[in-house]
Amino acid sequence: MNKKFFDGLPKEVKGYLYKMLRRLAFEASYAFEKDDQIAREEMLKMGIKFSTFSPEEYKKCTDAVEPMGNEFIATHEKLGLPAKPFVQDMRALTEKYSTWTPEQILKRISEQPVQGIIDF
Repeated sequence: MNKKFFDGLPKEVKGYLYKMLRRLAFEASYAFEKDDQIAREEMLKMGIKFSTFSPEEYKKCTDAVEPMGNEFIATHEKLGLPAKPFVQDMRALTEKYSTWTPEQILKRISEQPVQGIIDF
């Protein structure tokens, strides 16, 4: 949608559109995940095996990418941006939401949309 057109909409319509677009984005992501789950089940029936990381292997991977996070922080802090708090917040949110079900996420998106992206 054209920004000029969107900016001309009444405040209530902007809020409604924002909430609906957030829901649609989530539902598209959820549908992708469901299709992925169906595909995995079919592959298992065909004898394809999947590997999963042990907690130790997962930690090795996260440790291996840690320097990238540190580089991101260093680069953006030099630009005067609050990169370290940003990365800390993202890690905390990842931890917080990692155990949520799709239904819990959809409820959160619907009832408490992120503010500050658009004014409504």
